[in-house]
Amino acid sequence: MYKRRKRCISVLILMPILCLMYSNAVKADDIISNENKKKYLISKGFPEDILSHSNSQTIEHVYDQAIQNGTEVFSYQNDECIVELGETSGSNKERTAIPASKLRLVATTVNYADSSGKITACDVDITYDWLVTPGTISTDVITLGWDQSLFAYSGYLEGYNYVKNIGNSGTDIYNIIHSASLGNAGMIGWYAELRSPNISPKLQSGPGGWAYASFIPARPFYSSDGISSNFIVQYNHNKSGTSIELPFRGVGISADCGVGVDTVAKTTEYEYPISPDKEEWGQYNHGEKVDMLNIDQEILDNLQTDELLEVVLEYPLFSDMYFHGGYQTGFEIMSEHFNGLQELMGREDAADCLIKKHQEMEEPQNIEEQVTLANLEIILAQPCVRQLLSEADEKYMEEQQKMQKKRNVVSSNFFTNVYEKCVGEQKL
Repeated sequence: MYKRRKRCISVLILMPILCLMYSNAVKADDIISNENKKKYLISKGFPEDILSHSNSQTIEHVYDQAIQNGTEVFSYQNDECIVELGETSGSNKERTAIPASKLRLVATTVNYADSSGKITACDVDITYDWLVTPGTISTDVITLGWDQSLFAYSGYLEGYNYVKNIGNSGTDIYNIIHSASLGNAGMIGWYAELRSPNISPKLQSGPGGWAYASFIPARPFYSSDGISSNFIVQYNHNKSGTSIELPFRGVGISADCGVGVDTVAKTTEYEYPISPDKEEWGQYNHGEKVDMLNIDQEILDNLQTDELLEVVLEYPLFSDMYFHGGYQTGFEIMSEHFNGLQELMGREDAADCLIKKHQEMEEPQNIEEQVTLANLEIILAQPCVRQLLSEADEKYMEEQQKMQKKRNVVSSNFFTNVYEKCVGEQKL
């Protein structure tokens, strides 16, 4: 009886030890498994540098996706830009310089293909580093756009922000991202916090971050089809209103990089609080609508001029301009009450943006586009804008007016040759 009891006690003591050994073995297997996953992905052509800065969740996600899709080969391409930014503050009329900063933005697309060459998935890896810390520390916005006819967002997004810790020469990782904060058709976005809440601001430098998003094909296609699909990464430095755009091809032979400080930031499009397509539109009288549709000055200050032009052209009460006995009179009355138009008229590059927009719309296809073109020409016809037009721009507008007379795309000519008519009214 004693021996049997002793044996039972020994077994009971041994069982926790075995369980602990098994638990440690499982943990060891997990670590080895993760390393083996990396080796497997690299053997199939997955870029090693992406794995070096990806978190464990992303490595597991890529591996699982590759196994499930029967991926035989990864192909990838990246695009990089380094932009020096002369930041600004205040209104566009009274800008003051802030020390220049420098941002490096890198985007890489990784395509998954099976043995037949069929594209089964496409991932986008994004890194952004402030090589020179910006003078304005803000919460920035990063967006990723894609061609919906070719890809659909899978819902997978991982990322984080980091800063260098001057105190201990280490790196502080924070603001872990597991899902998109912004999104609509063909676009997702998330916030980039440039300051860590974990350490003193005086001990921080070189903010940056990383994000990884996954996409699946919207329809079957193969690598041999020669399809080129553009992904667009947009970094919006909020405080200065600066936007850096990096378009690149996710499927194709070569990358296409276009970088500019003055590109249109479609992710920061302004939406008016009320509009005719909303139910509450009929609840307000005209005066109330006018007041509600004025734009906060801080928003105006942060809009690039081409963005501001788009906002002005979408002004829900733009049609008011046509109910005052003449184009010029209508413009003057509307500009008294709409601060968006006032801001546009004060921009030094307004003429350039207006001409560029006119060139994009010079052949309207329907009445809606014709009306928008007419609205644009009324603004272009203003003396403060015309005096900034080059000789080439003036000649362009003259030729356009002649072409409009010949084309006359609508049954009534009320919305044609508006530029010419508005200039004529100013001479009366």
